[in-house]
Amino acid sequence: MNRFFIMGFFVLTLVIFTGSYFMSTKESSNTIFDSPLRAFTLGSVVMEVAIADTQQARRQGLSHITVLSPENGLFFVFPESGIHGIWMKDMKFSIDVIWLNEKLEVVDINRDISPDTYPTSFHPQTPARFALEVNAGVSLKFDVKIGSVGTFKTL
Repeated sequence: MNRFFIMGFFVLTLVIFTGSYFMSTKESSNTIFDSPLRAFTLGSVVMEVAIADTQQARRQGLSHITVLSPENGLFFVFPESGIHGIWMKDMKFSIDVIWLNEKLEVVDINRDISPDTYPTSFHPQTPARFALEVNAGVSLKFDVKIGSVGTFKTL
């Protein structure tokens, strides 16, 4: 009887620790780029973007991702135009945030935002419906400026 008790206790402990590990891993992982990507052109750059069009996806953003491929970005879709905020919670690298209106025209750009700026929020100067997060320096490298117009490539 004692042997069964010890074995049961061991198995239960193993299950609890394994479950805790997988639950904590799931919370800190970011699967935004597992969804289908869309081709987006802005300035002289064509990139593949993930779409953050739910509250949960917008809240998660690029947090916990260690590296963003130079040809990728995250395209935020807000329910309506406004002075929305972006913060660097759990970010691992610096980004540019490119703010766009409903016509996909760039209305503002926040460049080279460091993870060290958290909990500061960054907002556009003009109401925006969309935000595009890319690696820091992309907006300058590809001559993206206020007035540039983005387009989604149709397949």
